[in-house]
Amino acid sequence: MFWKKKKSRITRISCGDLDVEVRQKQIRNFYLRVYPDEGNVVLSAPIGAALAEMEAFIENKREWISRHLSQKKRRQTIDTLRAREGETVPVWGVQNRVRYKRTKPRSANVYADETLMLGLLKGDGEAEVHRLLCEFYRKEMKQKIPEIISVYEQRMGVRVNEFGVKKMKTRWGSCNTRANRIWLNLELALYSPSVLEFVVVHEMVHLLERLHNRRFYRFMDHYLPDWRKQDGLLKNGHEIC
Repeated sequence: MFWKKKKSRITRISCGDLDVEVRQKQIRNFYLRVYPDEGNVVLSAPIGAALAEMEAFIENKREWISRHLSQKKRRQTIDTLRAREGETVPVWGVQNRVRYKRTKPRSANVYADETLMLGLLKGDGEAEVHRLLCEFYRKEMKQKIPEIISVYEQRMGVRVNEFGVKKMKTRWGSCNTRANRIWLNLELALYSPSVLEFVVVHEMVHLLERLHNRRFYRFMDHYLPDWRKQDGLLKNGHEIC
């Protein structure tokens, strides 16, 4: 086993045939996340945790890690998420473990230890949990989208009069060029913020060029040079329109 140092608090540990990414945070306990589709293993550890402690924790979980790495997961969608207590759901590309508590009114908050705390009323069932989860995703998106729009309005010299977030069955986004209005798929909150940025920029470029032609993609290359990487993450999902 050996320890690879990096400048940030994100480092890596090699434990036999396992290469584990370590994220040191202001938390008290160790948490493991396995991403079968990418073949990645991520350990969240307290700042200052000893290497021996990390190695022991990983070795203790080796069978669990191997079992989960072998399970190729289907792409998660808003409608397939159940958010049962103890399970994980994606928030901006990071799997967060779901916890419940009794509150009034209902609430949803993400914490530094990658926990999604859902505050529920007495008697709430799966329907209420799913509705709360969708409201949480919508709120998260509406907090991030205005900043992205503002940045690219200045760069492109265009104006977005209105934006909205909703469930979309076949598209990640759409643009009404007459009204300068864009719509974004609620499901984008499951992906990293860079994917949301890509879709917003894509729709805003339609204010410069309505069609998907060479001119359109020249604009994409100019304003977001790595857009193809983000596009690749969405290839198995809906279309970008």
